Amino acid sequence: MKTKFYFLCISLIIVSCNSDLSVDTPYYLECLECLEMTRPVDSYNFPVYPGQEAWESFTSSNEMNDALQIPSSFLKNISTQAVIQSIWEHPLLRELFFLGNGQYQKDFEILFLNNNAYLELANRNDAGESLLYRYECVKPFALNSPCFESKLIELLISQPIFLSQLDMDAKIRIVEIAFNNDNEIQNNSKWSNIARPVTWLLIARTMFSADYAPFIETLNGNSELKNFLEGWLPPVESTDNDSEDDLLISNEPQGVIYMLYKYDDIIIKDIINYGKRFINK
Repeated sequence: MKTKFYFLCISLIIVSCNSDLSVDTPYYLECLECLEMTRPVDSYNFPVYPGQEAWESFTSSNEMNDALQIPSSFLKNISTQAVIQSIWEHPLLRELFFLGNGQYQKDFEILFLNNNAYLELANRNDAGESLLYRYECVKPFALNSPCFESKLIELLISQPIFLSQLDMDAKIRIVEIAFNNDNEIQNNSKWSNIARPVTWLLIARTMFSADYAPFIETLNGNSELKNFLEGWLPPVESTDNDSEDDLLISNEPQGVIYMLYKYDDIIIKDIINYGKRFINK
């Protein structure tokens, strides 16, 4: 029942946030605004997406999941970039951020761990390389709003199965891109607190995958850093001294409220400092 409620709430929010799209407009067009590469010609087109009458008729998470599964015969015969595109364009993607509870890894697994497109990607030997190429082609912002698909790529490439496919040069390149994105994001205070933690998570996991000794040594003695590496942030606890700006990122016209999550400044400084040493070593 909890899962059913979770997915249905998500679907309603996504519909409201895409209300400017015509029901005849392919859902993926909005997802391409921050992608500086051509959509793969063999990409899958989901038969239903937010804004359509069929989408609004879903009454259970099972119905929704069944409609969003890609035929296995199709998946097996498309390029790896097309597989990534099907995850990128997944109609429920933005649930990871719209109703986030600070548990990025857990929410990612709820949505994708049993998704057949993700399972197909996990079986591709060139998945890590393809994700890195995609990461280089994604802008962190689109139309002055954070590119949630960019955050998805960071969560995807931070999974150990994909990082393990990459050599040291590739891992250094990931951290370089992450820092470039972080520099751009931090200049936009409206969105920085929901966008930056995923980037820090990627930097930390990449150093861990590279077995970067200085970072590993610090990690072994820091339980909070280990929790962060697992993709978890505790929510901000309100106090009498907190202003609304301390607790909320924004209250958008669509009615979506982005909650802040707290993170230890020392932990973040460690990740950033070790990350800079990692790419310059």
